[in-house]
Amino acid sequence: MTVGERIKVARIAAGLTQAKLGETLRVSAQFISKCERGVNNPKYSTLLKLSAPLNVSALYLLLGEEATHADD
Repeated sequence: MTVGERIKVARIAAGLTQAKLGETLRVSAQFISKCERGVNNPKYSTLLKLSAPLNVSALYLLLGEEATHADD
């Protein structure tokens, strides 16, 4: 699964439209759409901003993995 596909899956799971997610992040719905389609490759700083409203980690968006804790 690509970064864009993970963004889309997480956005839908969070119950957000592209427009609502864009509004939350102060970017356009078109930007979100381009990220989801792989036209734009978001910077890591953007993935960090995306992770909170999507309720996932930036590591998940980037690599498809959840962060692990050192004490686990």
